[in-house]
Amino acid sequence: MSHLLAFVDARPGQPGNAQPNPPPTPQPSANPARRWLAAAARASLAAAAAVLAALAGCGGGSSGDAAMAAPAQQASDVQALAVLPRLVPASNPTVTGLSKVAERRTGRTTFEYDFRITVRNGSSAQAGLTAQLTGAGPGTMVLDGAVLVGNLAADASATPTDTITLRLDRSLAFQPALLVWQFSQAAPVPASLTLDVAQRVVGAGTPLALLPDALSAAGTPITPLPALGYQIIVPASGTSGTVPSVVNGQVITGADTRGSFDVRASLAGTALQATAHFTVIQGGAQSANAGLYSTLAAAQSTVQRQLKLAADAQQRGDAAALAAAAAAIAGAGASVDVVKMSYSTAYAPDLGFVPVAAKLDANGIHAVAADAGYGTATAQLRGKLAQLTQFLNQAPGTDAADVAALVQFQADLAAIASTLRSAAARPSVYGVVQHGDAISDLLAKDMPVLLKAMAARTQVHAQLALPALANQAGPRAALAAGTGGSPDGAISGVIGKLGPIGELVVAIYGDYLDQLENMIIIMLINHLLDAHLPQSIGIQGVLSGAALLGPYAYHYPDSYIDLAGISLAAAQGADVYLIGGAAVNAVREAIAQRPAGGEITIQGIYDLLDSIATILSTAYKAAHQQPAYVITNSFSENFGCLPSLSDFCIEMHYPNGFENVSGGSVSFTVLMLIRTNGPQPQYGTKLLAFAPGT
Repeated sequence: MSHLLAFVDARPGQPGNAQPNPPPTPQPSANPARRWLAAAARASLAAAAAVLAALAGCGGGSSGDAAMAAPAQQASDVQALAVLPRLVPASNPTVTGLSKVAERRTGRTTFEYDFRITVRNGSSAQAGLTAQLTGAGPGTMVLDGAVLVGNLAADASATPTDTITLRLDRSLAFQPALLVWQFSQAAPVPASLTLDVAQRVVGAGTPLALLPDALSAAGTPITPLPALGYQIIVPASGTSGTVPSVVNGQVITGADTRGSFDVRASLAGTALQATAHFTVIQGGAQSANAGLYSTLAAAQSTVQRQLKLAADAQQRGDAAALAAAAAAIAGAGASVDVVKMSYSTAYAPDLGFVPVAAKLDANGIHAVAADAGYGTATAQLRGKLAQLTQFLNQAPGTDAADVAALVQFQADLAAIASTLRSAAARPSVYGVVQHGDAISDLLAKDMPVLLKAMAARTQVHAQLALPALANQAGPRAALAAGTGGSPDGAISGVIGKLGPIGELVVAIYGDYLDQLENMIIIMLINHLLDAHLPQSIGIQGVLSGAALLGPYAYHYPDSYIDLAGISLAAAQGADVYLIGGAAVNAVREAIAQRPAGGEITIQGIYDLLDSIATILSTAYKAAHQQPAYVITNSFSENFGCLPSLSDFCIEMHYPNGFENVSGGSVSFTVLMLIRTNGPQPQYGTKLLAFAPGT
């Protein structure tokens, strides 16, 4: 009978009680109407009690039924009412009782009453809760229906001092079950702001989603998010092109935007601010090579966020949420093409070549002490990522042992990351160029395979946990399922520990590309990148194999390149590149369609060859093939220039032949580039056919 309406006798000075007292013995009265009303009240009370008892016995009924209405009564009889709650979700607060505080007669049959209310909370804590009485039954007028309840813990009850005021017509039954309540929370005051970006590295021209949170003093996110103002912070140097802007919660970049920026969120009227860092590189529309790196950045960020969701889902036993997070992680891993990445280069300026360290020295830019520390820390990082990848790719051991190993990996990576952020290992432009091979391999090879390993390992543990969760074995039982260990050393521990490692990897990846983009822009501003490639060197021909016109052979002894339009001194210091790929007929057509005398850049070469997986053949390393020596030749002095049959030429000699750059056993086409050094470099290019299997 918990829903039974409770009344008390209203003799003067009688306090309200939680349970009904027996009705008093009727006394003679000079007022027949009063005697009749009292008798009617007692009869109605008995009828209501019988109906409610029947309802309680059969499990209740609709709170809006007329049978649940409180009987008409003398106005002064209203003391304490246990208000029958309306049918509402258990997570919502409800008013469970009224207690009379004061009464005032206002007319022949009308009285005003001040009540305190008792509020029972649902399963979620409420902050700044307000109850508003918005409707009542016949004969009841709401004069003041607002009550400030305040903060209320989950499943707690409270009787605030604030009151409501009702005007009751005593000739009609007061029906507390027909009181309609609405609850609202006062917007909590934010105590702090956080800001993140959807990915640390984004391609130019691509919008970047912002992920802000306003947190209460308890550290919980405030919903809805208050309106925030945003500002893009542009560093003094190291950026170029259109400055990003913020529109509708997204950073908008231009096709020419390059460099690293900060975006700052602030809450008006407060001192609260939060800042996030992001780097803009060439987008996939401008460079498919660079697009590989923004795709990797997006995949890393997805894995980072979904690992947290997966761990949370498994801890609370939510099989559907765990399966969704695991699927998102698998999709992110599948979006990264490790084959293309392995043939790409992180050093991809819009124009020109990245200069070698010797050229930086020649232009007055020299190594600093921190460059050596940067190289050492980079090597340590590559070694640790390789160990972590190997660990993730092996079969799981006991969960406790695997978690312990991941904790150690996390600590080691955090220590290396801390070193890389320190002044002792913060590289100069020279250091980023000097350690270019290691950096490019770190970003193009180490991190993609680590991402794949993290995604695959997450799938293994998710598949171990999902059957137990689906069978509703309970979160704690599911965590220990199949491990032979305790629930605290649980399957979810591996997924949970991968989350912080993912955060470290995202941060490290962003820092390295930040340094690369900064270096490239600084060198471009200082004219250290060779922005244009005038075709002044004539590659007359190649002698490498039995045929003078090709196809040529790799590794053919005493091979050489026949040049014109270049001096002996310039040729002796020139750089030679051979860039090969598979099935590049389209390249030949594209080169043929290029306007005569037009400029060609290393980025243009990548773009021309991009549709082939192996064309990005680490062009600054394996493709960089220097001659053993350079001489002049002529018919009058020696054997003459055999490939070109000209009387005079410059010959670049390769006693052991050229290294194979065909990328397999299919492609014959190789693009040869020659670049001289100095303040005004010369360039020459030629498409050649090399037998790929030689």
